[in-house]
Amino acid sequence: MLRKQYSLLVVVIPVVVALAPFRGMAEENSDWKNQLLNEVPQYWKDYLQFASSLQVTVTASIFDDNQQSPKRKQVIRQEYKQSSGVALHVYQVLEPKMEAEVEGVNPSYSFKLKRSNPDRGWRITGLDFHVQPSASSAALKKLQEENLRFGVCNCLTLLNLWLPTLIQDPDFNISEIRPQESDGRQVIRIDFAYPKADKDYPVKGALKIKGGWMILDPEHDWILREYLLHTGQPQKYYIHRVFQIREGSYHHPIITKTTSRTVDKGESPWQSVSEAQFETVEQSDVPFEEFTLTAFGLPEPPGIEWNKPFPWYLVLAGVGTVCLGVFFFLRSRARRRSGTV
Repeated sequence: MLRKQYSLLVVVIPVVVALAPFRGMAEENSDWKNQLLNEVPQYWKDYLQFASSLQVTVTASIFDDNQQSPKRKQVIRQEYKQSSGVALHVYQVLEPKMEAEVEGVNPSYSFKLKRSNPDRGWRITGLDFHVQPSASSAALKKLQEENLRFGVCNCLTLLNLWLPTLIQDPDFNISEIRPQESDGRQVIRIDFAYPKADKDYPVKGALKIKGGWMILDPEHDWILREYLLHTGQPQKYYIHRVFQIREGSYHHPIITKTTSRTVDKGESPWQSVSEAQFETVEQSDVPFEEFTLTAFGLPEPPGIEWNKPFPWYLVLAGVGTVCLGVFFFLRSRARRRSGTV
């Protein structure tokens, strides 16, 4: 009987010892996951509050990387402007064609514009008046969210998936979380799967991401610093993106550059590279006129009159005229008293 118990212990103890690292890894995964779900969203909230005052211009060059010498296919410039109660997005194709589109929202109306080339004027393709305040709020919220996700705060978007929402999705499955070193700092790598049914995918008509990995930066509001995504077959098709940043006010991150590579190893292999330069200004009080039709050389809709600033220049001109008149009067009076002409 004792021999049997001893034999069982000989078998069990090595198994327990062998499984100990895996149990420790599972516990570490659980700790990081709890932090991701419970603490990180507050960092993102603070970052988004900071980002609401950013005015961003992104210039992206897209290259065909099939050959040894990459050939530039397209250059796109996008402007994202925002202030209290207003938002604007300008999309311009600089190469090979010179096309542009604009979408803007102010308290009185929402508008969309198009232009086929810089030599031709803007034409209105959409104009909606905000009869009710709720209409203005809904239009503003929609454009502000799009500007944040795809421009200003692109470092919180996995291609087309908004990270703060994604981590709360029951279909978002984390397979592993682990710290690693990158350029002398600790970052967090997350491997995940996202087997969301195509019909339920959050972004209609978008490329459907099924999994991949991401690198988050705890020192800078837990933003994305790198990711690799796939659509179900990572060995055949994947998208890889790297973010470069600088520090803004209160050490919040500001994107300076992104480099993206899309690789397709299917029947007709191809790959493309996109390099995007970010020019960002911290400015919360953008002039209101920049969010109106007037800013694009178009007349305001009938019945729309914005409050014009008080014409102080007229007051100053009047004061100057009075002072000049007083000067000549006093000089003339002094000459008469002295008997000179």
